[in-house]
Amino acid sequence: MKYRVMSRQRVVMGFTAIVMGMSVLSALAPLTFAQTNVSILEPTERILATDINGEAVRKIAGNVRLELDDRVLACDSAFQYLDQPLILAYNLEITRQGESIIAEQLWLNTETEVATLSGGVQVRYQSTDVHSDSAIFFLDTDQVRFFNRVQWADSTTYVEADEAFVDQENAQTQLRGSIYGETLRKDRFFVSDSMFADTLGTLQLLGRSTIWSFDAEQDTQKPDSVVQEIDPTTIDSTTVAPTTIDTLILYAQRIDVQETDSSQTLQATGLPRLWSPDLRAQADTIRGVEPEGTLDLYPNAKLWSDQAQLTANRFTLRELTDSTASLIGLPRTFITLQDTAIERFQQVVGDSLVALFISDELRRLSLHRDTELFFFPEQENDQGEPQGNQAIKMRSALGADLTLQNNELTGITARSSVQGEIYEGEEVLNGFRLEGYDWTPEQALPFLPLPQKRFNSLYPMFDERRTQNDSLFVIPVGAFDTQHSSRPYNQ
Repeated sequence: MKYRVMSRQRVVMGFTAIVMGMSVLSALAPLTFAQTNVSILEPTERILATDINGEAVRKIAGNVRLELDDRVLACDSAFQYLDQPLILAYNLEITRQGESIIAEQLWLNTETEVATLSGGVQVRYQSTDVHSDSAIFFLDTDQVRFFNRVQWADSTTYVEADEAFVDQENAQTQLRGSIYGETLRKDRFFVSDSMFADTLGTLQLLGRSTIWSFDAEQDTQKPDSVVQEIDPTTIDSTTVAPTTIDTLILYAQRIDVQETDSSQTLQATGLPRLWSPDLRAQADTIRGVEPEGTLDLYPNAKLWSDQAQLTANRFTLRELTDSTASLIGLPRTFITLQDTAIERFQQVVGDSLVALFISDELRRLSLHRDTELFFFPEQENDQGEPQGNQAIKMRSALGADLTLQNNELTGITARSSVQGEIYEGEEVLNGFRLEGYDWTPEQALPFLPLPQKRFNSLYPMFDERRTQNDSLFVIPVGAFDTQHSSRPYNQ
């Protein structure tokens, strides 16, 4: 009987990578105008008096350059309304040191200090580049709104959205509407309904949010010849370490990332669910913290891996060393192991659980106080085929220890005050369940394919990186074993 419960390194390190990769988005740089005073700079080819819809205007044409306080507006032509505080400009570029704004048309109200740009709006501020169909600049409050086909990029991050709002004074940025994003520094892709970030290290993804994370990491695995029981206090970390590409997917209605100089925290709420090739999980809250290397799931937590399900009110996965980790479950942790060979369920329940992982392999399960076990001893019929016609129900007041080797259950030790019963008969064995039994793998998040960009990319470096990841993104065997009627990510 083989059971693979989870890979410690992939889960803990995967969450670390999500936190580190997503935190770069909090550096999205806002853009501003200053107080607006307009003057005409030389040379200007011609200035004409004319009217538009009966209103007197001054037409400025040919190599037009206007000074807007500390900015310079260059355009093909501009119209200055004489009876209203309005300026209309075409095919323009507004520049200031380290900043450039390009658009096909500009309406500027010099009294309310509202500038409306349309037609291929491009804004570049230091290392940040923003493209959209239109934008409104509120000059007096240092705020900007971008509309339709918004593309936001810097040296590490690319984001698509329907709208974006920038508040320079409060150093905040918000994007809305079918958000798609990816990062260069870490291989992360994400979608969401809206996104909020500030320069204090805060990032929020709100509404149908999903993060895809890729990590190139080294698999640590003991040689097959090492079969003896290992004392956790004298662990030999000598390993062979081939490099692999690992995948982690997180889905939730809300994902919050907070970064400081010394730590990064990711918290997912709103039916959060986690998927990796070795582990599926869900809880009301999923929280990862670095550099502590912890992952908390609470309350109503469930973990799935291959033919195993663990259920508790709270699970804490903690990295102990580079090659060891512990899992704590409480209270009243239930473990269900599906034995597909005999089509039976091994069941273990206790007041609390402490599990030990060595080189990503589950080696020990320790259940404490008021422990019950219902398991099937190994049996074979005359043809050497496994059968499960007999089961043992065991109770221990102080708990029990289960050992595994190469993902195979090798021993069960009850501590004291043991009582046991033998069960036989197909009907009884097929239907018997300990109190608290839970086997619901259909609730696990299914494998989600990568989302696609909606807009024609203006940033070749991100296109090239995406092609490379597509070639690495291989759907693992069994990924679609659990299906959902609808996929929880943006189409």
